[in-house]
Amino acid sequence: MFCMRIADVTVGVDHRYEYVRELCRDYLTESAEPAFTVSVSDTEIMDQIMTSECSRGYAESLCVFRKLCLRLVRYDAFLMHCAVIAVDGTAYAFAAPSGTGKTTHIRLWRELLGDRVTVVNGDKPVMRFVDGRLIAYGTPWRGKEELGGNVSYPLGGICFLEQGAENVIRKAGMSEILPRALRQLLLPKDGETMERFLTLAERMLRTVPCYEMRCTVSTDAAELAYRTMKEGLNG
Repeated sequence: MFCMRIADVTVGVDHRYEYVRELCRDYLTESAEPAFTVSVSDTEIMDQIMTSECSRGYAESLCVFRKLCLRLVRYDAFLMHCAVIAVDGTAYAFAAPSGTGKTTHIRLWRELLGDRVTVVNGDKPVMRFVDGRLIAYGTPWRGKEELGGNVSYPLGGICFLEQGAENVIRKAGMSEILPRALRQLLLPKDGETMERFLTLAERMLRTVPCYEMRCTVSTDAAELAYRTMKEGLNG
């Protein structure tokens, strides 16, 4: 067993395979007792292997992450499938179905803004409300490109991406964006956790500006997204 810090919560992981500990090495801590501990059964690992056709260690890591994210709901935190980058101390999230271009968008922002860009997480960040603000946290689960680190920044905007022939971005209201947002969130199965989770999701969409964007693969797209989302911070 080892302890790690995810979203400023200490979590115990009762692991079977060393792959999991190595994956989480940048998040390990020995400074506190865990708020809770997660473990995975052989049956859960085998079920994951049947789904993903992967090694036992990798399968265990996926199961561990799902379990700890569902427990984090009790701490006002949740998993969102998206890419998050930070510019000048503010984080921006990009959500889209796999293969739509989140990683490409990160590359374009880096080309546009250079060292001002910090990648928080390329695939599976955790969001947590802290003192009334939604904070985006890096996690060890960073996607196949392994982009991101053990960093956190306040979230200033969420952009739902689509591929397009031109660059168009618009601010979207909660009612129209909610169905798209829910497709990018890890949904609990038990009623009590689901109720709390839905409250958090609604709070996110009410407090963080959300946008829909159709875009090309160009730095012009990155510039439009950055300028629009930055301006949105002021109202």
